[in-house]
Amino acid sequence: MNLFLDTSAIVKLYNTEKETEELTSYISQSEIENIIFSEIALLEFRSALWKKFREKQLEENDLKEVIAIFSSDTYYKIIPLSELVIKTGIELLERYGKNGLRTLDSIQLASIIIANSKYKDLTVITFDSILQGLVSLEEITTYTIL
Repeated sequence: MNLFLDTSAIVKLYNTEKETEELTSYISQSEIENIIFSEIALLEFRSALWKKFREKQLEENDLKEVIAIFSSDTYYKIIPLSELVIKTGIELLERYGKNGLRTLDSIQLASIIIANSKYKDLTVITFDSILQGLVSLEEITTYTIL
């Protein structure tokens, strides 16, 4: 299986939250060939951690350590921001804007669609209910953690 993680899932891998245990258990019990994410997650990950810092959920030293660990991990496959991602994201906004699709999630969804065409047997994990619903509309497998 190939696993696509959006930023909400990546954050839970590196920062303990209520879903972290089930997520790590699922990953460790699955036969995963590749873990994939969109290049935009490199920015969103840091933004999410800084938000946790501002909300006093994370100390600055811990934040910097988590970012350093994430930055040193090299086993991910990254769908690069490209003209194709932007073009696909625009098309998706035209199709799903009425369903609540927004800018960064259009990039995530475009990256998921591109990953699905490149990597067989793709499963997506996201904790964003709108994105998860749109992935399902695109008939791409999702794994739900409650």
